[in-house]
Formats: sequence, C-alpha cells, structure tokens
Amino acid sequence: MVGRRLIKGVVLAGGKSKRMGSDKAVLSLGDKTWGEVALNRFRELGIDSALSVNSEQAVKWKSLFPETTMVVDSMDAAGGPLRGILSAHKAFPQNDLFVTACDLPMITADLMRTLLADYQNHTSSYDYFAYSKDDVEPLCAIYRYEALASLHSALSDGSLTQHCPRKIIKGGRTRILDLPADHRQQLNNFNTAADIAEFLS
Repeated sequence: MVGRRLIKGVVLAGGKSKRMGSDKAVLSLGDKTWGEVALNRFRELGIDSALSVNSEQAVKWKSLFPETTMVVDSMDAAGGPLRGILSAHKAFPQNDLFVTACDLPMITADLMRTLLADYQNHTSSYDYFAYSKDDVEPLCAIYRYEALASLHSALSDGSLTQHCPRKIIKGGRTRILDLPADHRQQLNNFNTAADIAEFLS
C-alpha cells in the first residue's frame, strides 16, 4: 500500500519470446532467473508482486515460481503487453500497477524507487507515470487503476482501438520523468541472444 492507495508490482513475462528462442523469464542472470530478479526488485521496494504469464507458462513453471505469484493471461481480446497488463488489472482491480518486463534485466530497485516516489508525490494529478529514453518506456511505468478500468471497459465493449501501451500512455494524463544519461542502459531490453552477447562483450 502506498498512502491510501494499493499498488501491485507486475512483471510481464507472457510473450512468445520468438526472437530470443526461449522464454526470457527463465533465462539466468547470475544464480537467478530474469523472472526472479524482477520479482526481487519489487520485494526490495516493499511491494507485493506477480508474474504475468500465458497459460502454457503457468503449467511449465510450477516448479520455478509459486503459483500464487503467477497471473495467467485472461484478456485474449487485448494484444501484446496490454493483454498482460489488463489481465493483472482484472486480478487486482483496486490496485494501481507498477509494470515492468522480464526482458529489462538491468533495471535497479533505485531507479524504480525514484519513479515510485514521484508517483507518491503526484498521484492525484496523473493516470500514468513513466520514464522517457528517446521515447516513453511503458514497461517500467505505473498505471492507476482508474485508467486501467477505463481501458478494460473499452476493450469489453469493443471501443478500444489502441492496444499499444506506449501510445496509450503518450495520449493520456502522463507524468514523464527524463531518464538521466548515466542510467539509460537500465532500460535496454534484451530481445535476442545477440543482444545479450553484445552486452556481455
């Protein structure tokens, strides 16, 4: 809980990972998986969190993640990351969601803490809180539940025409924080094995 509002951390991991060739959330970073690393960052912030997964992953990963930490995609009408975000909203309808993605393994708890503090200071004035690195980053962002409820309603009645979280955030009441130059690498996402090799080289 933050102030009088509830906030839930959500790690998006339900994508097909076609370019990587294997599920990103179970790739290793040191002695932990990317999914564990992401969940642990929320633990550092004192925020309860969940791993957003598709139905196949929920079955495959029972031995890797407690079932209580997994939220299975249930909004099939939504596309891309919005499916995971709105599925998490459906599971936690009264919670604001702090959304990250498992393929952003370099994010630090400190960077997230700065965004969280800004959200705490300006909650009533905005629907979304996000960093910008060349463009708005929707997968390290905070979504107020009122805005998510509106998106969910629009999806349900067929009036939602925009499924891209970046475009949704850019078109909404959004507080954008510029990412300091020395932190830009933290929002690098890893889509292929070549991305990882380049980072490690």
